[in-house]
Amino acid sequence: MTLEEVLREKAKEQPHKMAFVLEERRVSYLELEENSNKIANQLIKLGVEKGDRVVFLLPSSPEVIINYFGVTKAGGIAAPLDTRLKLEDLDSLLKECQPKVLIAEEPFLEKIAPNLPKFSSIKYVIEVSPMVTPPFLSYWDILSTGSAQSPELRLNQEDIVLLRYTSGTTGRAKAAMLSQQNMFSTRSLWVEPTKLTSEDTCITLGAITPSWLIVFVAPNLIAGSTVVLVPSLAVSQLLQTITRETGSVVFVFPFVYQETVNMPEEELKKYDLSSVRLYLGGGAPLSQALANQFKQRFGLSIIDGYGVGESVAWLTIQPLDGTGKPGSVGKSPAASELRIVDELGNPLPPNQVGEITVRNTGVMKGYYNRPQATAEVLREDWFYTGDLGKLDEDGYLFILGRKKEMLVVGGQNVFPVDIEEAILTHPKVAEVAVIGIPNKVTGEAIRAVIVPKKGEVLTPQEIENFCRGCLVEHEVPKEIIFRDSLLRTPKGTIRREELQRL
Repeated sequence: MTLEEVLREKAKEQPHKMAFVLEERRVSYLELEENSNKIANQLIKLGVEKGDRVVFLLPSSPEVIINYFGVTKAGGIAAPLDTRLKLEDLDSLLKECQPKVLIAEEPFLEKIAPNLPKFSSIKYVIEVSPMVTPPFLSYWDILSTGSAQSPELRLNQEDIVLLRYTSGTTGRAKAAMLSQQNMFSTRSLWVEPTKLTSEDTCITLGAITPSWLIVFVAPNLIAGSTVVLVPSLAVSQLLQTITRETGSVVFVFPFVYQETVNMPEEELKKYDLSSVRLYLGGGAPLSQALANQFKQRFGLSIIDGYGVGESVAWLTIQPLDGTGKPGSVGKSPAASELRIVDELGNPLPPNQVGEITVRNTGVMKGYYNRPQATAEVLREDWFYTGDLGKLDEDGYLFILGRKKEMLVVGGQNVFPVDIEEAILTHPKVAEVAVIGIPNKVTGEAIRAVIVPKKGEVLTPQEIENFCRGCLVEHEVPKEIIFRDSLLRTPKGTIRREELQRL
C-alpha cells in the first residue's frame, strides 16, 4: 500500500477531520486529498513523468504536504531543500538534483531567481505567493482552477518519492532516496511503537526542515491523526498550542523540554497540559538529569528514541510506560534489527562498543547519484550509521557519539557524551557540549562549552573541581568556556564545528 492510497481512504472515511494545523490555517483530509490532486494533474500537464525531480523552497507549512502528495501522485520525486542554505549551497544541490520543476515561496524564490537561467533542467517555476511574476505559474491559481480528480497513474512500492537531504555519516549534504515502501513502513516503525490512533493530536515544531516534516506527517496520516505545527521555538507558544488544541502527543527537541522544566511555576499554571499522554524526544541526546527533572515536575517520562536522517523512523525507542533503562535510547522496534559491529563489520557481544548498524524497511535505498557513498554505508542490507554505541544483554542501546567525534586523549578513548552527562549533573549547568581540540602532548584535549542556568554564575575552576570528583583524570576538560546559548541546526543538533572556532 502507498501513502497516496491511505490518504484517499482517509479522505473518504473522515473528510472533515483536520490533517494539518498551523495557527489559523487548518487543512482537512479531504482538502489535502483534493488539493494534492490538483497539483498532481497540473504537474502531469507540464510533462512531469516518473522519476522527475521537483524541488521545494518552502517553509514548513501545509504547502509542503500538499505539494509532496501532488508530486508523488504525478510520479515525481519531491526534493525539499532547506531554505536556510546559502545561495552557493542551493546552487550545488540544484546542479546535482537536476529538477524539472521548482515550487517556491517568496522570499526564497527572490534569493535564487537570478541564478535560475543557468539551470536548464528547470522548465517551470510554481510560485506560492499572492502576486506572481510571469512567466512563473501561480500555485493559488492551480488550486482554484485545477481538477480534483485522482490521477490514474499507477504507483508501486519501489518508486522513489522523496530526496531527504542529510549530511550522511561524513561530508557535505547527500540526498537519501526514500521509496513508497520506506514511507509506508512508518506504520510498523512509528505508529505501532507509539500507539498512534485517529484520536491523537500530535504537536511538533515549525523550526524543522520540510523533509523532516514530510516524514513526521507519514505515520500520522496512516493513523488518521492530526498534526499541529508550532510556528516558533518559543516554549510559551508550544504550551499555548498544547492547551488550545488539546494535544495528546508532543514531539520536540530536548533543549525545549529543558526550557519547559526551567519555567517558573506561576507561568506554567497558565497552561493546561492534562491532555498529553506522550512526550517524545529526538534530534539530540536526552540527558538523564533532564529526564529526571521532567518526570518529577510533569509526572510523565520523555520517551527518548534514536534515529538517523537516512531512515523514516526511530531505530530504537524507549518503552511508553517509562520503564526503560536510564541512559539508554530504548530498544529496536519489532519490525527492525539492530547490531553493534567492529571495524571489520563483525557483530560484537553485549556491552562492547562499536558502530551501530540497522536493517529494516525504513532505511533509504541509497544516496542519489552517489554510488560510492551508498556502498560505504549500505552493506548486505545493513545500514552503517557512523554512530558508536553498545547493546546490553536486554537489547537496550546506549549511544556514545559519532565515530568521528570519539576523542583519543593520551592514547585513551574518550566519549564526549560521558563527560556531558557528568557535567549536566552540576546544579548550575543548563547545557553543555564537549569537543576535542588539538594538543601537542596528548594528541587531543577536551573542551567543554557550558551554558549556565539563568541567574547562575560559574567559573572554570568550579567546573574542573567538580569533574575531578566524578570523572577519571584524562576525561577532565582542559579548556572550559561559558556561553549564553549553543548554536543549533534546524533539527536541534548542536553545531559542534562552530565550537571548534571559539
